[in-house]
Formats: sequence, structure tokens, C-alpha cells
Amino acid sequence: ISLIWFLLTIKIVFLTNFLKRTLKNILPKITLLFVIGTLFYSCSLVKRVPENKQLLVKNEIFANNERIKEERVNNLLAQQPNNKFIAYPLRLSLYNLARKNPDSTYRAWLDKKPNRRENLNAILSKKQVERLGESFFISGFNNFLKNTGEPPVIIDQKRIEKSKTRLSAYYFDRGYWKNKVTFKIDSIGNKRGKVTYMINTGIVYTIDSLSREIDTPDLDSLYVVAEKKSFIKPKEAYLYTNFDNERKRITKQFRNSGVYHFQENNVKFEAIQNDKDQKIGVILKIEDRTIKIEDQLVKTPFKIYKISEVNVFTNSNSSKIRNQVNDSISYKGYNFYSTGKLQYKPKALLNSIFVEKGKVFSDTDRTLTSKSLNNLSVFNYPNIEYIEDPNDSTK
Repeated sequence: ISLIWFLLTIKIVFLTNFLKRTLKNILPKITLLFVIGTLFYSCSLVKRVPENKQLLVKNEIFANNERIKEERVNNLLAQQPNNKFIAYPLRLSLYNLARKNPDSTYRAWLDKKPNRRENLNAILSKKQVERLGESFFISGFNNFLKNTGEPPVIIDQKRIEKSKTRLSAYYFDRGYWKNKVTFKIDSIGNKRGKVTYMINTGIVYTIDSLSREIDTPDLDSLYVVAEKKSFIKPKEAYLYTNFDNERKRITKQFRNSGVYHFQENNVKFEAIQNDKDQKIGVILKIEDRTIKIEDQLVKTPFKIYKISEVNVFTNSNSSKIRNQVNDSISYKGYNFYSTGKLQYKPKALLNSIFVEKGKVFSDTDRTLTSKSLNNLSVFNYPNIEYIEDPNDSTK
């Protein structure tokens, strides 16, 4: 056993010395190859970058000297570096492999030797020789590289300004009304650069007070019922999304409470800015509805609508079909019509109809009815249409 260990020790020592001598000889070569490869890689990336221009290789965003890594903020930038596959800009490399003018290169190759064109014409026709320049192996492969690849992203001053505007708007919408955005471009190698955006957010503005000016008394009463659900609350930071959500909330509440003609754009906000204390006074404004009477626009209060009749046409709701009704029946306040014999039991259909006579108009009732009728898989594209009742004095 001792002899075996002795022989193994000698073998290990021999192999160690051999590896040391080998690495000592080839290490300079490996280093040289690595340096050459790095230089080639660096040059190949900027192959199509014009002189006095820079390839965008990196963006950085700092807010109040703190690096911002949030994806939604970085996605605001109008210019992004070339896409990378495992940290390598593969598509840029493919694009750089393509020749700028493959047709011209092909013709230059044809004319490089005096007899080359004639020899090819003898084998192929003259027309085929010309078309060879458009073949996949010459132009087609080149176009494949261009289409699959990605052109270099060149640092563009106009796009930087666009990015600045987007960043400023982003922080403005979060209450930083006095934010300032600057940038700098740093060179980080041959024809390559990095853009750094610096944001000074300033102090966030907060809601100081919320008041309302609602012209239609009925709407004012409806608003008070759900006032506590408002997304806009005093002493909280200004957020644009809160105002957008509040506009949607009010519209949904009113339209489910009978206010048929109400739309989101009827909700407006006026902000009174106090720069001294960084506070905002908010006024909610809902003016009366504007309608056109003859050639004039007239302001009129919004009305709360109720359902006067519910008519169900089981064939079609077009005016042409309505005039051909042959069968009808009234059941629990609902009117059912058909061009031929009514083939559906009213009781069964009523389980899918949530619009009721005497109830106020409601978007929710319409949505539930539409979904339920579709789920029956009996009717093709059921449609629900609301019209002001011509037989009712209040319409």
C-alpha cells in the first residue's frame, strides 16, 4: 500500500508541474485571444453607428439622487438600448452582419473579372443571371438578417427631450407639481454612450379641501348619498389616478340611479393651487346638461329616468320586423312580440331579464340582462335598446 501511495504522489507531482509549464506557455496566448475578441466584439457593435454619433448602451434614472429601478418608470423612456439575449445584443449583431447594398456587391462581383458575366450567361440565361442578385442566397439572406436583426439605437436629442417630458408628467401626476428633470450623456467607449436622467421631485402637493358645485339638485342629492366613498380626500397627496377613479365612480353611481344621459366628461375638477404651502383646493363641478334645440345650445337639468315599458322582440328588434308582428303576449308587466307564433315561454325568459318596469334606469341591469341572454345560447347577438318614451310627457 505504501508503494502505491508513493507512486501516486510522484504521478500527482509530475502532472502538477506539467500543467504549470503548459499554462505558463499558453496563458499569454489565451490573454491575447481574449483581448482581440473583446476588441472585435466592441467594434462590431458600432459597425453601423455613424461618425460623431453614439450607440445607446445604457439608461439610468435618479430621483433625488436615488437610483430608480422600477420597470414602469424606466419604460417611460422614449429610447431604450438594443434588446439583449443573455446579456448579448444578438439582434444588433445580426443586423450588422447584413450588407448595406447586396445588389451592388453582386454586380461588382460579376464585373470583377472580364469573362465572369459571359461565362455565367453561357450556363444560365442573361435574365437568370440578373435575377440571381435577387435570390435568397444573395439578397434574400441579407434581407432576412435585416428583418430579424435590430438596427443600432443611436442617442437622439429629440427622444431624450420626449423622455424628460414623460418623466416630468409621471411625477406631476403623483403630486410633485414643481419637479425638474435634467439629463447628461456620458461617453463609455468607442461610439457608445450612456444617458442619465436626474429628477428633483420637489415637495409633494396635498389636497387641502374638497367642495362641489353641482347644478342639478337631484344629482347633488345623489352625490351626498355616497360622498364618503370619494377617492379624493383632504390631507392626502395629490394623485391623478384618484381623480380619474372618482370621475368613474360618480358616473357609475349616477347611471345606476336613473341618470341616463350622464357621461364621464360631465365630471370636471378645478384646482386652486397654493404654492406657498404646497396645497391644492379642489372644486368638483357638474354643470347642467347641454342639449341642442333647433340651432341653439340650451342648458337643462339632468333627469332621473324610470322604465315605462319593457318590450321583448324574440325575432328581431328592427323597425321593419316590428311592423310584421303576428303574435304578442303580456306577462307580469312585460310585452313579448314575435313575427310568427311565439316559441318561447315568457316565464323562462324573465329569469334572464333584469330590466323591470317602474325601476330607474341602471347600467348594471342592462349588463346583467345582456350576459344572461347570451348565456342562454338561444338568441344570436341579443340587443338592448333604450329610447325616451314618446307617449310619456316627461319622455
